[in-house]
Amino acid sequence: MVPLRNLALASVLFCITSAVPTLGSFTHRGVDSTQPSVVLDNATVIGFTNETTGTIQYLGIPFAQPPVGDLRLRLPQPVAPYAGTIDATTFGNQCFQLPGSATNLTVPQDEDCLNVNVIVPANLTAGSGKLPVVVWIYGGGFTGGSNTAEPVQNVVARSVELGHPIVAVSANYRLSAFGFLGGKEMKEAGVTNLGLHDQRETFRWVQKYISAFGGDPTQVTIWGESAGAISVAAHMLHNDGDTEGLFRAAFMQSGAPVPTGDVDNALCQSTFDQIVSGTGCAGSDDPIACLRNVSVDVFFEALNTSAAQSTYFTNSPWLPRADGAFLAQPPQRQLLAGKIADVPFVSGNDLDEGTLFSFTTLNVTTDDEFLGYVIRKNLLR
Repeated sequence: MVPLRNLALASVLFCITSAVPTLGSFTHRGVDSTQPSVVLDNATVIGFTNETTGTIQYLGIPFAQPPVGDLRLRLPQPVAPYAGTIDATTFGNQCFQLPGSATNLTVPQDEDCLNVNVIVPANLTAGSGKLPVVVWIYGGGFTGGSNTAEPVQNVVARSVELGHPIVAVSANYRLSAFGFLGGKEMKEAGVTNLGLHDQRETFRWVQKYISAFGGDPTQVTIWGESAGAISVAAHMLHNDGDTEGLFRAAFMQSGAPVPTGDVDNALCQSTFDQIVSGTGCAGSDDPIACLRNVSVDVFFEALNTSAAQSTYFTNSPWLPRADGAFLAQPPQRQLLAGKIADVPFVSGNDLDEGTLFSFTTLNVTTDDEFLGYVIRKNLLR
């Protein structure tokens, strides 16, 4: 039997490659053979060669301005033109994750976390065409995960073995209250679903810069697992299905357009109110401005005392929800209306992944319990 992991990878590679490129599409030159580099704007970006995987890695490159201070709880702002020398030989910061969510404990967590990794085959040389690109979106329930846990170098190495070499990109996006805080105040300010906006900014960065790494911006597949797959579905629904030319195919691994309600529903509003209260901002005329001014320690402490993993995953306050902007309608309604990107896609599930979620899920044994589960908190409204 072919291992499931190999089948999934083969499916992704089939999805993203319309032709078989040769390993002769680009040259990564550095000051010596152990220091490959690329030029972005007016900057030289220094990477390194991973001899074990046969890949060149450029890690921790900022793709947006740091979302700190007044940029906290705002849409991501494009990074300024690069200049000077950028050391891309170590991971950048991870975004803040709820306790127990982090899988990489060696890389710091910080608000200044919007960075991207680019992984390419090590033996690219000057020659014909550029390689297809896959943009990986990690999972973690929108409360955990980072581009340090799964930097996808093994995917690139395997793509070379299969004769379908690719360039892979993985980027961080803001999580929990930093990236998915809801409530009517957030909706009215137009600053909801920020984590999805971070991902979209990554796609725009890829269009602008991936050619410098030997990637083809016209052959981009977005690929996510679990929360990452839910994110992929959200991008297929965004703009009523208009991809803006940012990707040509999608791969949803154990996730889909999850049925949810509005971003200002009772759960999201109570979570917003709880965080505002926990940060001492309850008496402010502009609670969002107040949240931007409190220290990150105060903000994070208030977040840690708010709702986290529910007994019903779809009852989490941190899911992408309809805000009339990024998601015009709840995903299930928009999908039924046919307002989704017309691109090739693959959708499936990881083997035995449901076991993980069973630990926090209430036992459903009767018809009444099942009905309550399905419609809990007006889930399908």
